[in-house]
Amino acid sequence: MIAISSFVIIISVIFMEKIFTDETTFLLLEEKVPIIEENAKKINIDLDTFFCKKYQNWYIYDGKYYYFKALSSFEILNYLVAEKIGTKYFTLPIVHFIPAKVFNSKGLASLNFRNKEKSYFYGNRKYFSSDSNPIQTLSFLKTFFERDKSYFNLTKDLLRLVAYHIYLSLGDIVYCNLLFQENKDGFSLADVSDLDNAFIDTNINFDASIYYYYFSDMFSFAIPSSDFTELITNFPFEEALKIILDINIEQILNSLEKEYFLFISPLYRKYYCKQDQLKKDLVHHLFL
Repeated sequence: MIAISSFVIIISVIFMEKIFTDETTFLLLEEKVPIIEENAKKINIDLDTFFCKKYQNWYIYDGKYYYFKALSSFEILNYLVAEKIGTKYFTLPIVHFIPAKVFNSKGLASLNFRNKEKSYFYGNRKYFSSDSNPIQTLSFLKTFFERDKSYFNLTKDLLRLVAYHIYLSLGDIVYCNLLFQENKDGFSLADVSDLDNAFIDTNINFDASIYYYYFSDMFSFAIPSSDFTELITNFPFEEALKIILDINIEQILNSLEKEYFLFISPLYRKYYCKQDQLKKDLVHHLFL
């Protein structure tokens, strides 16, 4: 386990590393979307979220709606790495991010993914166990589905999302980060957009009786534990976790450099490789 003091120093140094080159292109956003009810309907976003000051960074570019997040170079790279891994390996719906600028502020822009013909909702206690128990939640979710196949697909995606979170060291997943899309026979996971704090926390400890604790409003459980054993026995969670072993982090970093004309320094590469190996070690401890 990385000592907290040395970990903070590593993060502090990485935050100062630059990733952009003279060839890096940015989407230049200037026209901000007025915060009025009409635009909320066009974006297909609920009014409470749209009118919240924290989420008012919507812009129009070439007639399309983009959301902008101002981020450090390290955070930008984390998002881009996380997106690639989520779509390529976990086959999850992840929002597509591109480098962007709003005046002198650098960050990432994402094209509005919401379909006007679809309805969306955030996860809440209506759908999840009050104590975030994964077994109770997965069993309860089945009552919302008429077809077993649709329920199985949601279960598979939710467990892949948890495995994805574990790989990213994400442990702050709350209801407002869990977006779902209604379908004629139930609902499915909508595009994942909030990847803040990816690759920042490292709390795996192989010397303790509990190697890792996954905590979110959706599921909370220790690894190992009786809940974890039931997840890998009765649900496709072992399969989801073993996806981690297939990830080629160097290949991901190389493809991002070429796609966005970035420079990913040896310090960044060493950091991501160390994070990658730690998660692979966890899977080896559990199954191999």
